[in-house]
Amino acid sequence: MATIIQGSADSTFGGTIESTGIDDNATSTAITIDSSENVGIGRTTMSYPLEVSGDILCGASGNTLRFGRSGQSDGARIQCNNSSDLLFSNNGGNERMRIDSSGNVGIGVTPESHYTGYVGLDVGDNAALISNDGGTNCTSLLHNSYLNSGATAWVYKNTDEASMYNQVDGKHEFKVAASGSADAAISWTTAMQINNSGNASIGTTSNEAKLDVRRGDNGNVISANNSISSGFNNDVLEISSSQDTSNHSYNLLEGRNGGGARINIADSGNVTNSNNSYGSLSDERVKQNITDASSQWEDIKALKVRKFKLKREGDSGAYQIGVIAQELESSGMSKLVEDRQPLSEDVALHADFGTIVTGTADNGATPIKNEEGNITGYEDVFTAGERIKEVKYSVLYMKSIKALQEAMDRIETLEAKVTALENA
Repeated sequence: MATIIQGSADSTFGGTIESTGIDDNATSTAITIDSSENVGIGRTTMSYPLEVSGDILCGASGNTLRFGRSGQSDGARIQCNNSSDLLFSNNGGNERMRIDSSGNVGIGVTPESHYTGYVGLDVGDNAALISNDGGTNCTSLLHNSYLNSGATAWVYKNTDEASMYNQVDGKHEFKVAASGSADAAISWTTAMQINNSGNASIGTTSNEAKLDVRRGDNGNVISANNSISSGFNNDVLEISSSQDTSNHSYNLLEGRNGGGARINIADSGNVTNSNNSYGSLSDERVKQNITDASSQWEDIKALKVRKFKLKREGDSGAYQIGVIAQELESSGMSKLVEDRQPLSEDVALHADFGTIVTGTADNGATPIKNEEGNITGYEDVFTAGERIKEVKYSVLYMKSIKALQEAMDRIETLEAKVTALENA
């Protein structure tokens, strides 16, 4: 059967050429080459150098579709081999990507045959992304591990540590494994988990709090550290509650050991512990220039012990007993007074402590977002004013003890004189 390859009068062919090697299906033009040298197979109008109508079949014997520059014997190519794997190679013939008959993809590496139901993307020798559309609905990002096709067992790809990140059943799981041998079974440890309620757990999967952190060996459970060596004026660790009460309805902090509660900081500000012991380092070996304290008699006499209510608690608040920082300073005991940065809540008590303006996007306020991540408003902007004063009560108590000793000495002296007069 003859095939007619037709060219126009101004084409390269200039007429008709007959060949017995191409079947034109009797009535159709099989191959067309237009005046721009675009080639069409099964097409007569082309916009690109090569256009094909219909499928290109990759035969079982391993056919190759090759792309490359003129003169290159081994240019970039796409190849279908006998096992129906699709291979992508670069210039020089080095394989760069493979898609196997199960749909697994390997970039820079032959993809693993993952367990039934899983399809994976392997990148290089250690990284992989696999997914299962079956009952577990699991997607995993893997390092040095894969799910063996022969059994439901995780194994090491190489001799090294392994790690895995899963999205499964609405949870996020982060798993780790100690170093193991290539092809050996992996024993995973769940390092961190975020469940579908947004609760995060580290070192456990219990999720008994919004953040549940546990550790089973000898070491810190939580370490909070700010590495700025100067100029820091914020909180290293903040514990807060929006509930404003002072009636011991809850604790801001509770410390427990195996025997139960040991220390509490209540919403009232009270600090209590199980043995009423509060102290500091007092070993002689960590102190120097040790001498007897001077007389505290006049200082303690000059103290004005006041009773008062806190403004933030209003008229219904309980009376407290203590001293006033400014009065201590006036009595010559300014070393017992320190000051700190005011908080935004202090401005409500006195304007000296700063100013607060309504936060907006224009004045750089921090956005307030709901659980869906939508902005519902902005935090108020606080500009600090004068610093707020506080008293070193623990030092004041020691001054009082010294004054008490002086009073005891005077009482004993007077008692001795009274006894001598009585015996005269």
